Amino acid sequence: MYVIDEDYYKREEAILQNKITHIKNEKLLGSEEAAKFLKKMNKELDVGSTKDLGILFYDILGLPPQLTTKDNYRVDVDALDNIDIPFVKDLLELRKLEKAGNTYIAQFLKEICRGRIFPFYDLHIPRSYRSSSSLPNWQNIPSHDPEIGKLIRSGIFPSKGNKIGEIDYSSIEVRVAGIYTKDPTLLAEVTSEDADMHRDTALDIWILQKEEMTKPIRYLSKAFNFGQFYGASYKSSADTLWKQANEKTSGGITLKKHLENKGIRDYTDFEMHCKDYTNHFWNERFATYQNWKDEMNELYRKQGYIENKFGFRFTGYMSDRVVSNYPIQSTAFMILLHSLILINNIAKAEKWKTKIIGQIHDSILLDIHPSEEEHIIETCVYITSEKMPKLHPWITVPIPVEAELTGTDRPWWEKKEITINH
Repeated sequence: MYVIDEDYYKREEAILQNKITHIKNEKLLGSEEAAKFLKKMNKELDVGSTKDLGILFYDILGLPPQLTTKDNYRVDVDALDNIDIPFVKDLLELRKLEKAGNTYIAQFLKEICRGRIFPFYDLHIPRSYRSSSSLPNWQNIPSHDPEIGKLIRSGIFPSKGNKIGEIDYSSIEVRVAGIYTKDPTLLAEVTSEDADMHRDTALDIWILQKEEMTKPIRYLSKAFNFGQFYGASYKSSADTLWKQANEKTSGGITLKKHLENKGIRDYTDFEMHCKDYTNHFWNERFATYQNWKDEMNELYRKQGYIENKFGFRFTGYMSDRVVSNYPIQSTAFMILLHSLILINNIAKAEKWKTKIIGQIHDSILLDIHPSEEEHIIETCVYITSEKMPKLHPWITVPIPVEAELTGTDRPWWEKKEITINH
């Protein structure tokens, strides 16, 4: 249950619509590109038509063609990110605003009941035994995009006089992967205070020295680690990273320019660099993890099923990637779910004023009464980080949590990290 400022979303919906209309009519349809399309095709450009956009970009403007696997023109976000013209920037902004209005605000307004939203958590649907959410999908609330994240989360509040609290397992799927695979490098990464897997990957991928590293570059490089752990190809990893290569080092040089100075002149060179690094990643850095994946698939082929640490079984046809992902993903979520159950039992026994209001990926969300704040945080930390390993001895690595809180009566967007003692 989440408290929603319905009037706020109605106002923002109207503001969004005005922005969308302005961008569409003034910037896009009033552009030189739209005029060229009209002259060539004898009809007005439909900015929502993939066919029209493909003709505009690749036939009329003569941009290097980007094709789908079926040889159709690509005009998705990934393709457009590679086109550096004002028209495309406006088009991407239009799509972002339309998504904010249609995917988030419109769905919120549809589901509000007496100033609150009650999303469903559909534990019976995912084959992976992870959680999912619907009506609306509460696990798809934007946060990383500053503009859209602030827009959407600024209308979500705690109950009157309370705070929204978030208890977040830190990199739990990576830690569970270490439990399963017993990979020494991975275990060192998640247990050593000095180790930082994402930083180390960033240093290797971008050929940086530690003093050149920035937090944004480290964050962007998470995409490579998680992509590889979940079975992404080196090509898709390279494509994702290259889109962020205009990020600057601590010295103010873009990553593209820095790579050029290291002999990586363009995307083709970068893709081959990522191919070489992927080989190093699996054959040297995480070789034990790779062996575990091979062994799990051999076990699946031999017995026709695999199980996770909680005894839940996976059967039926599964790809190699699924076989090595599902046990890790499901176990990580079930640790969170068991934590939630125990915390809820304590809440009922102690008659908390605080309520558990939801779950997002690796996080527990609470509507916290300020008088209980310290006790709630201490209890959640104890259950998640101390009680779980005692109940499940196979949890052989630390599973710390981080905590964030809003101010009293302040929106979810304003949450800030707080210091907790493990």
